[in-house]
Amino acid sequence: MLSACLVDVYETLVQCDLTSRRARLARLAGVDAGTLNREFERFQTEIDRGQISLAGLIAGIFTSAGQDAGPERIGPLVEAYRASHFHDAKLFEDALPFLAELRSRGIPIALVSNCGESTRPVLEALGLFDEVDVAVLSCEVGHAKPSAEIFHCALTRLGVSAQDAIMIDDQARCCAGAVAAGLTAMQIVRGEPGSGPAEPGVRVIRSLMEALA
Repeated sequence: MLSACLVDVYETLVQCDLTSRRARLARLAGVDAGTLNREFERFQTEIDRGQISLAGLIAGIFTSAGQDAGPERIGPLVEAYRASHFHDAKLFEDALPFLAELRSRGIPIALVSNCGESTRPVLEALGLFDEVDVAVLSCEVGHAKPSAEIFHCALTRLGVSAQDAIMIDDQARCCAGAVAAGLTAMQIVRGEPGSGPAEPGVRVIRSLMEALA
């Protein structure tokens, strides 16, 4: 009997146009968008684990682009990126009804997200912290999906065992990590009906409300 739900944030509960946000930052910084994207991808693990700050990342982008930049240039870009994060992040229509229904059934909920330092204020603004019991953000706990540590952190905070919990995520590799950690997993695929998970034993759902069944 499942007694707890761990749920991903981005592209599961929250829609966020990452491509547009990065393109906007590249324009503001006056650097090539390809260079910026390569730096984000190169340091994604460090970003998710909280090992590099947004300011440090932007400084690295300038270095890779062959430019010098001091705090007076980096600071405004950090603030602009955070502001665009607020602008781009929107809840999916089924997000709040799904969480409300779980709560009405007495099922504890943990947000489990791979994310950087700008995520917490966005989730606060969206009101998500009021709808869940705990929030485990990778940049704050130093572990990122699909590693077992982040799932165990959420389970410990909820006070439940892995066999009694389910993880809902849009990424196949994160669902596989949850299964490896002993949880049940569902992959939410909001795109084309023909798409599905790359991992066996992971059920596909097309909406959060479908998971309630």
